[in-house]
Amino acid sequence: MAAWGLVPLRPAFAIGIMVLATAACSGGKAVSPTTTTGSSVTTTQQPAAPLGTVSGKFGAVGGASRGRFRPLHGQVTLAGQGGRVFTANVGGSGNWTLRVPAGDYSATGRSPEYNSGMAVCRAPRLVSVTAGRTVHNVVIVCEMK
Repeated sequence: MAAWGLVPLRPAFAIGIMVLATAACSGGKAVSPTTTTGSSVTTTQQPAAPLGTVSGKFGAVGGASRGRFRPLHGQVTLAGQGGRVFTANVGGSGNWTLRVPAGDYSATGRSPEYNSGMAVCRAPRLVSVTAGRTVHNVVIVCEMK
C-alpha cells in the first residue's frame, strides 16, 4: 500500500478516475473532448470542417501559341485565411480538383514548363468555396511572352 492509504491502480482504472474527477470539478459535466459512458471512457473528436470542391484547369496562354490555352502539368495551390494551404499535383491534361473547407482562397500554380517552375501563375480572382458545393472552371494561367 502506498503513502496516504492510496493503492496503485491499473492504467485503465486510473484514467476512469481522472475523467470522473474532471467531471466532478466541472459541475458534474464531462469536459470535452473526453466523455464518460457508464464505466468506459470515450474520446470524441471535433467535427471536421464542412468541405466544398474546387475544380479547374492549369495552363499557359500567349507566346508561340498566341491566345490559345495550353495545359500545363505541375502543382496547384489554394491558400486560404489563417494560413490554410491545399495542394494538388496536376497531370498533362491541366485538370485539377481539390476538396477544401468553406472559405475564400487564392489559387496559384507552378510548372516546370513555365520559367523552370520558379514563377507563380495565378487565377484572376479569389475562389469562394461553400460547403457541399462545387466551384467549377477555376483557371490558373501562366502568361507566356
